[in-house]
Order: sequence, then C-alpha cells, then structure tokens
Amino acid sequence: MMKFSKDFLSALLSARRGGPPASATRKRRTRQAELSWDCLEGRAVPSRFGTLHSFAARHAAFGSQASTGSSGSTTTQSTAQQTLRTDLQSIRSKSGVTLGALTTFHTDLRAVRTAGLVADRTLLETFKTDLLTAVAAANTAGNTSLTSAQHDALLTEFESVYGSSATSSAANTTAVTKVFNDYVSIALATNVNTDDVTKITNDLAAINSGSTTSTTTNAGCGGRGSTAADLLLPGF
Repeated sequence: MMKFSKDFLSALLSARRGGPPASATRKRRTRQAELSWDCLEGRAVPSRFGTLHSFAARHAAFGSQASTGSSGSTTTQSTAQQTLRTDLQSIRSKSGVTLGALTTFHTDLRAVRTAGLVADRTLLETFKTDLLTAVAAANTAGNTSLTSAQHDALLTEFESVYGSSATSSAANTTAVTKVFNDYVSIALATNVNTDDVTKITNDLAAINSGSTTSTTTNAGCGGRGSTAADLLLPGF
C-alpha cells in the first residue's frame, strides 16, 4: 500500500476544503538566547543556558509558600508579603546590574568551587549584610565606589568566608578576589540605598511577626529569605 506523509495528507485535505495547508498557517515559535539559574552555595545565580529569569522575577514569588495557623494571620501574612513584593519590584526597577556582570560572577564563582573552596554559610551571610550596608551608604551619599578602607576590610572578611584555603595559594587568592570584586561591582550597581534596606528589613519583620508558623521561603532556590541582603543582592 502506498504511504503518504502527514504533510501531504494535510495539504490534500486543506485543498479540498479551499483553505491553505496547515503547515502554512502553523506559527513558528521564536527561540531566544536565554539564561537560567543554578543554586550555588544554596542561592540562585545564573547559569549559561536554559530559560532566562531576571533576578527580580526569580524572587517575585517570595512568600508565596507561607503557611499560617488562622485566617486572620493568613490575611496579615498575605498583606505583608504583597507589600514586600511591591517594594522589591520598585527597588529592583532602578537596578543597573547587567546580565554580563551576573554571568561573569557566576563563572568566577564556579572557578572557586572547582578549586575546592567551600564557603562558611554563617560568615557568608554576615559578609553579605555588611557589604549591603556599606554599598547602601555609598549609594545614598552618591558615591560610585567604596572607600579603600571599606574595600580592604570587606575583602578580608570575604576571605575569611573560605577560611585559610582562600589564601593558601596565589591561585586561590586570585580566584577569591575576583569573586569579591565581581560581587562588590554588582552590589553597587543595584543602586540600593539605606532607605531601601530599611524598607525591606521592615517588610521582613512584618512577615515574620505575622505568624510563628510561617514558612516563608526565598523563591530562588528554596532557602529562607530572612535578611534584606538575601533579597537585594544576588546569591551564592
């Protein structure tokens, strides 16, 4: 028996109906060069391939998984979470962080991990908060960089995040310093100021006080978004 292709049969049926072939009307999907996010050190950072999700979009659903014990606290939590989402959207709309900068950070961070260096989570969170505080003050004052003293102090603090391994070899020191410089540049480019930090800190306090059973999560990789630095700076 003679076999016909689906396209041939479709064209034949369309011609009998007086319409164009289905293949002629089928819409072609647009493919875009996109970037996805990996969870490195428990946080969200962009990977080279996949689906593009901006930093803002990845955290827009912050708090969407919160659970509470009563309808009253549910309403309070919902309102607090919506306030947080609105404030984050407003703050991130002024960010000047580029995809290229995030990709460079991602690449340099992978190099550190490949070298076998492991970050201390507690020290890392402290460093992020200290960096955000310094950057917010600089942006508020209209400065485009940190002072030399701030830079050196924060670099020393960042090196301590990786322990003695950070300075055990010239290669490790170079790798860690590159990640540090990437992160400082990104933090400054967020254009976050002290008012922004205060606003997000207050929003988080309102969420946390809404219910003792809250399981509010950071929408990037499922970690708890418990500080302003978690939400206003790209993660590790």
